[in-house]
Amino acid sequence: MDSVNVEDIYRAYEVIDRASDYGEEVKKSYRTIINGAHGESNCKRLAAQFIPRFFGKFPEFHETAIDALFDLCEDTDLNVRLTVIKYLPNVVRESDKVAVRIADALVQLLQNETAQEIAAVRKALEQVIRLSPRDSIVAIFQQSLKGSPEVRNRTINFLSNDLNRFKEELFEKGEDVEACFANEVKRALHDASISEFEIFIKMLLPLKIYRLENKDNLKELVNVLINSIVTGDEKFDPTDHTKIQKLFLCGKTLIQYFEKGVKSTPFLAFLVDKILPKEIYSRLQERHQKMILRFLAECISGKHNEATIKNAAPLVKELFINEIPPPGEDTEIEPKLDLPRVEYIVFALYCIASKIPEIVEGQEMISRFRNLYAVAIKCISRIKQGLKDLQKRGSKDQETMEVDITTYQ
Repeated sequence: MDSVNVEDIYRAYEVIDRASDYGEEVKKSYRTIINGAHGESNCKRLAAQFIPRFFGKFPEFHETAIDALFDLCEDTDLNVRLTVIKYLPNVVRESDKVAVRIADALVQLLQNETAQEIAAVRKALEQVIRLSPRDSIVAIFQQSLKGSPEVRNRTINFLSNDLNRFKEELFEKGEDVEACFANEVKRALHDASISEFEIFIKMLLPLKIYRLENKDNLKELVNVLINSIVTGDEKFDPTDHTKIQKLFLCGKTLIQYFEKGVKSTPFLAFLVDKILPKEIYSRLQERHQKMILRFLAECISGKHNEATIKNAAPLVKELFINEIPPPGEDTEIEPKLDLPRVEYIVFALYCIASKIPEIVEGQEMISRFRNLYAVAIKCISRIKQGLKDLQKRGSKDQETMEVDITTYQ
């Protein structure tokens, strides 16, 4: 490799800039500029500017040129690194075929330590995405998110903050760009941590393709979110904190759509198949069980296919029987009931009974309904008595206040 100096690089630049065709002499000049990447710092900074400037004119030197630029990205001189980062987007401007490699390289540079360098990388990465949206988005998700934890965290931070700032403008370039972004986010859900899962959901929900009028897209999103918790024949692990938190985030997200008319059958089927079976549900913590019951109550009303309701019926009946004890011999002893849990279960039972009436038949169920009724009557009596006591106390407090006022007059 021939050593070059600043004058050599400037002369090479002038030769290429004036050229009308790109014969051997002009190609030799571009090689000179590339060789500048291995010279002194001032030569490296010039090479960082000029290699991208003429990149599109010399396709036969693409590999050599990119390797030289990537070497400059790892230079010990901060000024050299800042220069090459600044001009890397020009490579994509000259040839968008290399957008994936440039985007990936820039994301890897997000792990650098200096704030000035990170700011430059974020700015360059934004330019690359604007120049080649689809390829850049794919590169960021499919390659960069598989990197080190530091790269992954900073990449997600870039996506949730920087990209969020200009994504509407970016997606106006075509629906396929927004769809590409949505697809990559959905693919990332399954392996996401709890915090990442929440960030990815926040990225998805504002997208135009998931507005309420796009029912088919929303139906697909419901299935994607469910499958991000457990897929296919995979069993739900009730001791896995990450999966539990994902389930709760998923449930809270989907409920708002169910309330607006999006079909909840897939989520109900998921609860019936994966969560409510006794061997899973019984191993959940009580507070987690209560949240599951809330989800059940939220999604069970409405129209569902016959198979899902039939599968749900015995599980909900078992929940009711386990939650409400039969009447005891001593009628004065009131059973301890968690009323919100009871409310969720009874509502679910009511919804199923409207389609399968026989679910509430039989002595076992009737005795528990009677016990529940007795508990309800006692609760109402206590509430009425409490209100009366409160009114009496209020009257006494008023009388005391009037006496005090009279005393001080």
